[in-house]
Amino acid sequence: MKKTNYLLTSFLFFSLLFSSFPAAAAKNGDVINLFPTNDSGLFLSIYDSHTFGWRSFSIRTVWNYAPRTLELNNTSGRRVRGVIDDLLITDIGGAIGILPWWHIGFNQPVILWQTYQDPSLLTTTAPKENRFGKLGDPRLDMKFRLLENYRTPLGIAIIPFVYLPYGDEEHFLGNGMWSPGATLALDTSLRKRLFFAFNITYRNYEKFQYRTGANSFIDDTLGFGLGFRIQMSEKLALLSELWGESVISSFAKNSLQNPSEFLAGLRYEPSRKKSHLGMTLAGGRSIVSGLGSPEYRVTAGIDYLHYASAKKEKQKEAEKEKKEKRREEKKIIEFKIDQKIHFSFASAYIKEVWNPVLEEVATFLLKHPRLNKMIVEGYTDVLGPQKYNQRLSEERAKAVRDALIARGVEPDRLEVIGFGSSQPLADNATAAGRALNRRVEFSLPVQQP
Repeated sequence: MKKTNYLLTSFLFFSLLFSSFPAAAAKNGDVINLFPTNDSGLFLSIYDSHTFGWRSFSIRTVWNYAPRTLELNNTSGRRVRGVIDDLLITDIGGAIGILPWWHIGFNQPVILWQTYQDPSLLTTTAPKENRFGKLGDPRLDMKFRLLENYRTPLGIAIIPFVYLPYGDEEHFLGNGMWSPGATLALDTSLRKRLFFAFNITYRNYEKFQYRTGANSFIDDTLGFGLGFRIQMSEKLALLSELWGESVISSFAKNSLQNPSEFLAGLRYEPSRKKSHLGMTLAGGRSIVSGLGSPEYRVTAGIDYLHYASAKKEKQKEAEKEKKEKRREEKKIIEFKIDQKIHFSFASAYIKEVWNPVLEEVATFLLKHPRLNKMIVEGYTDVLGPQKYNQRLSEERAKAVRDALIARGVEPDRLEVIGFGSSQPLADNATAAGRALNRRVEFSLPVQQP
């Protein structure tokens, strides 16, 4: 009932929000080309497929400075003078989860500082105006996850959006029209170390000419985005992103209508617990100098992502009840073998240092052939998605089972169970605690007399 009420409230809220914006004003080109994601995902401006569920939310703000985003050129294409030589923007955005596969987001560009020279003055010099505290076109969007790459090799999401005519279009800080579109986001990952994402975006415009010149017009565009992330440690990641767009009716025919940029930087996350903070610092430059492409760009961002714990707590209780029920049905008395095998982050590889433990456990089983099956239990720390951790815990347990079989233990005497991150030994808030939680344990059910 609460979810139904919330959906109705969300619908009414966005309906009122849409109706409060003015009708389309005078149309113009827009030099704002960096659109940060609003859901605190893996990248700065490239969407991945992840969504977050009911009561989870994200908040993000990104600052970026971009010089020479618009210039006045002569007929030969040489620079006469600048129109917008300095542009300092902060984007304020966020998203809130509705269902596990659906969340709603927004983004509002706020122009902190803009230097502007009137392009209608066709002279080599013009008065430079410093402008502060203006707005760009806000964006509303929704993300629908179709596939998640924790369950399948490829994650897929669709993000429909609309830009609202609320920016300062007179000074190239908005288009002055309602502009809807959609993004298809694809992503995949390799062992929680390497992450790749690809976006393709269609955006609808009412065709218009914003300046004199054969190529100075806006029409429907097709955009792309590529993201690559290397997780260098539990807290630090290297990001690289490439994006651009092209007017479809003159696809790849001239640079003015085909702006593209490259950005690279670092992302620091002090903790990857359910709720965590993230910081990003990056820089880049334009590849093809089109409308809004700067000489270079420097960005810094901070975001906060909150995962509601209710669902995970219920899953944890369900897992505990399932384990207790299994033990009760088998009427067993369980005792633990003290030895444990620990693993590196995001790995199921057994290091040689644990060979003595494997030899001891195998020897114990071979000396007691009448004992029941040994249970090989795999665990992970709390970092990463729950489904990935479940699979990783099973892989760790299977790796230990295979190592015992290689030492002569009969396969039918070994049972493999993965518990994911549900039963930590130590505090997951510290690196030392997480290292202790990445483990395999052994238990031996014994029939009651």
